[in-house]
Amino acid sequence: MFSRNAAYAIKVMGYLARSFQQKPLKLDQLSTDTGIPRHSVVKVVQAMHKRRLLSTSRGLLGGVLLVRPPGGIMLNEIVCAVDGPPNECPVSQGADSCLPKVECPILRHWKKLAQQVRTLQLCRDLQSFAEQDVAIDYYSC
Repeated sequence: MFSRNAAYAIKVMGYLARSFQQKPLKLDQLSTDTGIPRHSVVKVVQAMHKRRLLSTSRGLLGGVLLVRPPGGIMLNEIVCAVDGPPNECPVSQGADSCLPKVECPILRHWKKLAQQVRTLQLCRDLQSFAEQDVAIDYYSC
């Protein structure tokens, strides 16, 4: 379970991995083909470009391309580019203080995130993710 932006970033990067070494893709095409709103695609592209995972160019022949082969891009790079480095669960150290009959909502999201991370550990790089086409869930607060 990732943030919506991280899920969008993984989906966009996976789509680009499947079309690696072809012509640059336009933002409108990425939005249409992935089903992600255009403004979210712009955010993802900006974050990935800032981390030097994508190259961008303007003009008629412009668009976005992966900078490295998909096998050389790790999924954690993509998530960290959008969400920043992972933090410990805010309740992990104080879990004993939670009421036993009421599950903490943060802990519930944290458990879903841990499961998603375990699933993605099967395909650590973008190439294996693109080949397996794993579904990515996100949470919204």
